[in-house]
Amino acid sequence: MLQVAQLQDLLVLGVGDMTSNTKLNRNVLSFMAKHRINVEVLTTEQACATFNFLNAENRYIAGALIPPVTLRPSDEDVIMSKKKHKRLYISGDDENF
Repeated sequence: MLQVAQLQDLLVLGVGDMTSNTKLNRNVLSFMAKHRINVEVLTTEQACATFNFLNAENRYIAGALIPPVTLRPSDEDVIMSKKKHKRLYISGDDENF
């Protein structure tokens, strides 16, 4: 496992809603430093955005994500959900059944 991880430019670690879990951060960072693995500890939302950005640049990255306790949908997320709901349940496709 460490051999694969060492091929990565960076491990993006999403730690849920907040990055203030110092015990986790200290343990993870010391392990990663010992094995010469670069790590970025972020909220999961920020980690997803960072991972996608670096992946789009064809960087060799890995991600480990802890789900957040609360989700903050963007305006675009809400609009897309409403469109999907309308298409699935209100579109008038009932005549096919």
